[in-house]
Amino acid sequence: MEYHNVNIFKKEVAVEFIIKDISKAEVMLGKRVCHSETHVSLDQQHFTKSLLHLYGMASCKQVLTLLPPNEYLQSPSPKKVAEFKSLHVNYQSAMGSINNLSTETRPNLAFSVSSLSQFLEQPGIKNWKAFSNVLQYLQGTQDLGSSMARAGGFRLLHTVTQTGGIVGIHRDQSLASWQSSMSA
Repeated sequence: MEYHNVNIFKKEVAVEFIIKDISKAEVMLGKRVCHSETHVSLDQQHFTKSLLHLYGMASCKQVLTLLPPNEYLQSPSPKKVAEFKSLHVNYQSAMGSINNLSTETRPNLAFSVSSLSQFLEQPGIKNWKAFSNVLQYLQGTQDLGSSMARAGGFRLLHTVTQTGGIVGIHRDQSLASWQSSMSA
C-alpha cells in the first residue's frame, strides 16, 4: 500500500473505531518486524532463543539438517517409550512450539514437524533426539524468517529457507505458500 493509501485507510478506520497511531511496529504478536525501504521482514528469533533455553539447548552445537541424516522414525518399542518418559518432558508441548514457528515464520520446518508429530501419543527417545536435532538446526538459523518485498508495482513474497545446508530464496505472489509431503 502506498503511504498515501495507508493514511486514507487510517482515516476510514478512525470513523468507526478509536485508533492511536504509534508508528511502525517493531514487535507484533511475538514476531520481530524489521522495516526497510523495500521490504518488511518477520522473524521469531526471541521465541527461538526461549525454546532453546527451555529445553536446555541454549549453547548447543548447530547442525545443518533439520532431521538426522539416514534416520528413519518409527513407532518406538515400550523400552524406548519408558526411556523417554524418564526425561519428564512434555513432547506435545515441545512439538506445539516448533509447529508455531513452522506456521508463523518458518515454513521450512513443516516436514520435520509433520514427521515428528506422528508420535505425539507415544514418543520414544529416538523421537526426542530427532526433536533435539531440530533445536540444534534452529540454533544456527535463529535469524531466518519471512520477508515481504515490493517489486515491479506488485508485492512479492521472498521466503528465505534452508534445507540440507542450502539456502534458497523463493518468490511467490501469495502471502504464504508451501508444500510439505512424505516421499514413498
